[in-house]
Amino acid sequence: MGFTEEGIPYISKSLAISAFTYVFSEIRDEKELKERYKHYKRNSIEKALPYKLWRLSPQYRTVDSLPESDVTDGDGNPAYSGRAIFSHLFTVLNCEYVSATFIGNSPAVDDEGNIQRKDGDSLMLDKNQKHRKKIKERIIVYKGKLIKGTLEKDSFGEGGSSLAPAFIYHEGYEAGQAKLVEYIEMVTRLGYAAHRVIGYTMGVGDVGLFGQTKVKQELSQLYDRYATEITKWNKAYRNKTHMSLVENEDERIEATLDPANFIEEKIINLASEYEERMLGPIEDSQGSGNPMQIAVRSKARGKDQHVRQMGGSFGIVLVGGRRIVHGINPYRALPHFPLTQENGVQYDIDHPIHTGFVKSGYATGMGPMEFWQTSTAGRRSAVESGQGNISTSGYLERKMIKALEPMVVNDKKQVVNIRTGRVINPLVGDDGLAPYHIRGTDDSLNSSGHTLTLQPLLFDFECKHGKPLEDVHAGEYFIHACDECKKPAKTDVIVEE
Repeated sequence: MGFTEEGIPYISKSLAISAFTYVFSEIRDEKELKERYKHYKRNSIEKALPYKLWRLSPQYRTVDSLPESDVTDGDGNPAYSGRAIFSHLFTVLNCEYVSATFIGNSPAVDDEGNIQRKDGDSLMLDKNQKHRKKIKERIIVYKGKLIKGTLEKDSFGEGGSSLAPAFIYHEGYEAGQAKLVEYIEMVTRLGYAAHRVIGYTMGVGDVGLFGQTKVKQELSQLYDRYATEITKWNKAYRNKTHMSLVENEDERIEATLDPANFIEEKIINLASEYEERMLGPIEDSQGSGNPMQIAVRSKARGKDQHVRQMGGSFGIVLVGGRRIVHGINPYRALPHFPLTQENGVQYDIDHPIHTGFVKSGYATGMGPMEFWQTSTAGRRSAVESGQGNISTSGYLERKMIKALEPMVVNDKKQVVNIRTGRVINPLVGDDGLAPYHIRGTDDSLNSSGHTLTLQPLLFDFECKHGKPLEDVHAGEYFIHACDECKKPAKTDVIVEE
């Protein structure tokens, strides 16, 4: 129906009801099931089934209420943002204790919607410049309310940087996992419901830079600069003057011992840097709400590489991990090289266009030469992944089926070998690790698997002014920053005590 001041879309009451009609889950918590059985037994007109028989039929939870409206439409009627719709699931599942903060995959944006970036390592081509890396936004969920951030795949599951620790910390490992599984089931169905009531589409216009003349010129100039640099290295190697281009002693040793691989690595690194630098302008021009970028960030489909290949330039073509240098000689892979430029002037024979440095992208289309080069790489990878596997995959599948025949899941949700009676896995899908052994996808969180990363600990305690002790996020969400506790200690009070 419209957008909030933050740019978050909101929907009407009727659409919210429509979305929730698709959302349900199978109850897995044994305590709750036993309470429901008591209610069934009390209200049963006929003779009640024994618990074991009653338990054989799945018990489902549905959403029969609406959250409080957090937006009003232009006529003053109640409306709902996605945050309100999503947060309501915590209420439905009786787990409003969930609090967590972590870094997500979506980029942080400024007030104008531009992606925020920070300096990284120095560039190869421009030593005085730094790589511009995306700053990722912080996700804050506090007491069952999504306050800030965009949730995607990494936010769910047993990650240290996810919502899972809150469930496990409050309910114990098995009960927490049961509640978490049900929660993920509901969130998944809510995602499908959003597709039905709101929609999600991606067309050719979403993957290219149509009408973005300025950005296209910027990318074209970037390609020409890197092509010139790669040409210089190609020519130096052919003329045996490449030693004059080495920058330090390590490079000198490498260039002396293995000049061919040294040059190859240098050129591929330059091409990779070009590809990385190209991504920034494409993302900035498309915007953080671009459908293809949403698909990539949520880990539904694709990678950053595909955003760049569609909207900008394919970049370097690698066949078997190396550039296309095999043909009539290492500099003429095909007989009609060197190619001719648009102005009729021939390209330098050392120009990387002859070895698969492709300037065009998929959205705008490729020339015959570029199409041939990219197709060569695609065919090579298709052959390598398929050839030789066809004759054995059927056999391996049969061996696997035979091996898994005796495996069943019993009433305790254990995987059991019925031939030997041995428990193979104590819980379906469980990795057998203790709750304090949760591994996160964030490099700074518990990469060794030996660190306590149960985030709710500090979120569960508040200072005497009612603010959470977890303060990592307070810089971005000032409402949770306690100004009183930041003040220096009152020494006169201490002296009196």
